[in-house]
Amino acid sequence: MNIVNFIGFKRKTKKLILAFVDFFSGFISWVIVGPPLASFLINTSTKTFLVSIADNFMGFLVPIIMSLIYFHFNDIYKSTSRFYEPSRNIASNLVGSLLFGISWALIYFYKLGTLDVSLRFIIILQAFIMSVVFFALTISFRLFIK
Repeated sequence: MNIVNFIGFKRKTKKLILAFVDFFSGFISWVIVGPPLASFLINTSTKTFLVSIADNFMGFLVPIIMSLIYFHFNDIYKSTSRFYEPSRNIASNLVGSLLFGISWALIYFYKLGTLDVSLRFIIILQAFIMSVVFFALTISFRLFIK
C-alpha cells in the first residue's frame, strides 16, 4: 500500500487503521519491554517466548484497550493524517501511553502478589519504559504518515 493512498481512505477507515497501529505499537512495546522478552532472555527458547506471550496476553490486552478508549474519547483519532499536529496532542498521547504502562504494572502486581521492594522497582521501571516506547511508536507513525 502506498502512503499516498492512505489519504484517499474514508475517515472511519483511517481511524481504524490508526487504532490498529496503536494496538500493534502497544504490542511491540509490551513484547520488547515486558514479560515475553524477559522470559526469552532467561531461557532463550522460542517455545518459552511464545508461551510467555500467550500466558501474559490478558495483561497486555486490558491496558491497550484502556489506552485506545482513552485515545478515542480524547480525540487523538480526530485528526488522522495530514492535519495531525503532535504539539496539540502531546499531553493526551503522553497520558494515554502512561495509562498503558501503569495499568500493565498494576495488573502485573496483582498477578504476582506480594513482592519485595527491588522487584516492585523493576516493574515500575519496566512500566515507565514501556510507556515511553509506546509513546514514541505512536507519535512516530503519525509523523511518518503526515
